[in-house]
Amino acid sequence: MSLSDRIKKLESRVFPEAQFSFCLNPGLSSERERLLQELARERSSNRRSTNASQVLKKIGEIEARIREAIVTIRVVGLPFEEYNAIQAKHPPRKNKAEAYNPVTFFGDVTYRTGVYVEDGEEPVSVQSAVSRAEWDKLVKQMTNAEYTDMANAVIRANNENDVPGFLLPVSGTTRDSDVISASPEESV
Repeated sequence: MSLSDRIKKLESRVFPEAQFSFCLNPGLSSERERLLQELARERSSNRRSTNASQVLKKIGEIEARIREAIVTIRVVGLPFEEYNAIQAKHPPRKNKAEAYNPVTFFGDVTYRTGVYVEDGEEPVSVQSAVSRAEWDKLVKQMTNAEYTDMANAVIRANNENDVPGFLLPVSGTTRDSDVISASPEESV
């Protein structure tokens, strides 16, 4: 297929995506961990106990609450020009050696391109799911780890080229090349 034919396919291009998740009630994970330790103690004791089944039930209830509290956002990559236009709207902070303000930039990109994903539901754009004020409030409540996960999703969707190397065309070895290829020329 010619390059011209491939370029014609740009209209149907699907941009890279990366997702991140966070829990609106992270304390539930600590409670689950405590119950798992309690279950291990119950199972390792020599006595027969009906308490283990009660602990298992509590673990199941906690896990259901955790699932209900998890928010998953899929970030969709943007064309280079659009991505950089958004970066330009977030100038560096004073006295900081940075290309843009990471404190405001990643939340903005995620709001503009993010898709809220929930099991069994049709994904919905973040912009149509919440107002900008609601989104900004959520971002301000994120822990550093959660914000970093969001930033990394933006970076993965926009700054990584994930074309598997084994799918790329391979050229033959030329006489002045030390590279071994799948179709080497005869040695001279």
